[in-house]
Amino acid sequence: IVNSGTQYVPHSRQHLSPGFLLQLKSVYPQNRAIDYLLTQAAAQRVTGPGSPPAPDAAPIVPVAGPFNPEAYRASLAKLSRVRLPSLTYPGFVRNVLFDSDYTPATRADTGLPLDFATPVHGVFSAYSDTSPDAAWINLQVRPNHYLGAGHHHADAGMFHFSALGIDWITESAFPENYSGNYHNLVQVDGLSQAHAIPGVINGYNAAATWLGSSFSPSFSTAAADLTYAYSWRWNTQPPAVWSAETRALGWEMDPSPEIARIFAGTARYKLRPWWGNYAQSNFIATSRAPFNPMERVLRRVALVRGERPVAFVMDDVKKDAAVRHYQWTAMLGGGVVRAELPGLPARAIALAHAGPDPDFTKPDLAPARVPAAGESLLLVYSLHDYDPTPAAAAASAPGFAIERVSAVRNRAGNLGYSDQLSLSRRAAGTVFRIALVPHRAGDPLPTENELAALFATLPAFTSR
Repeated sequence: IVNSGTQYVPHSRQHLSPGFLLQLKSVYPQNRAIDYLLTQAAAQRVTGPGSPPAPDAAPIVPVAGPFNPEAYRASLAKLSRVRLPSLTYPGFVRNVLFDSDYTPATRADTGLPLDFATPVHGVFSAYSDTSPDAAWINLQVRPNHYLGAGHHHADAGMFHFSALGIDWITESAFPENYSGNYHNLVQVDGLSQAHAIPGVINGYNAAATWLGSSFSPSFSTAAADLTYAYSWRWNTQPPAVWSAETRALGWEMDPSPEIARIFAGTARYKLRPWWGNYAQSNFIATSRAPFNPMERVLRRVALVRGERPVAFVMDDVKKDAAVRHYQWTAMLGGGVVRAELPGLPARAIALAHAGPDPDFTKPDLAPARVPAAGESLLLVYSLHDYDPTPAAAAASAPGFAIERVSAVRNRAGNLGYSDQLSLSRRAAGTVFRIALVPHRAGDPLPTENELAALFATLPAFTSR
């Protein structure tokens, strides 16, 4: 279960509220998917429903284990805020009225398909199989994102990837940093989607466009056009007092026909979905200001099934006719480090998992790991045979790099660090084709020609 990095947790480790799951169980007692989610919650030892409690809140009684009324009463007395549980809002207290038994379940027990996609929300998910070691890739585009307001990050088109029990590519360790450079996107001269406006929690990207998805027994794939999300920033929840920097950004009402259709008939093309009244916020229509104008930003992800599943991420990016620095980036999951794997070509890197999260306050990059036989690894390969410009391929000869990037982690202004994988290229527009190959240490690795041939079996997507 992942979120889009909005708040509270690093590396997308969001948990569905156990209280909410128990409510679902009480309404749909035979649903095995709910049993599966409750099994996960118990295994992860979730100690509080929903998001972790605020720092001043007491720990909540675990869902799994005996219920001690006296201990629970004492914990409630220490909470800074309490909402009663209901089917529409589980709240911050134990779900006593809805607590129920469940039968442990695996994903195979749920009967759910391996693939999921919704064009309305622009979310794609694909598994290689139902085993705990399955490869999984997720694309989050959300063309309908926060038309009213919200804690939105500039991350349209970000992807996650897990395999062999490891979350390899995830959200960053900066859960309350809204800027676009920490969300698995291609940066152009150091910019991707909108940076947060200083002193304002929003100023996020404009909506991207969902292009479609395709499923078959052998592969699943989806694509999006992120050009508009790079080129413009949105504002729907402005501060009561605008700074000089905010006023100077050149805001105008977003002219998208979809915005006009959604808000037609409302006062000044806006609704009141947030805060108490119009005087506090949301007193403007969905507005845009230029950020990083792009000619095209097209992203496609795919998962090819088989004895050894392989995922692909393809990015076709061009800002203008000038030669620029294009940088493909991916935030690494907590504890993911470079693996010392001999014989890799310059355009490849191997990743291993070294254990728990590193200290987010330390700037030092974790050392590379020499994997033991049979250990879970991820090979990341750049397929340059498919690059349209040979000069761009030569320019990126140094290959992948891992660096410890820094950013403000939360609204308190605390500085933090997170590990980012990147591949750089100088070109007048470029195409990145990245293969993600999960394997065990000691297994034979596919060649570039084999990966390129596998990529060529995928159907083509049109750009518009």
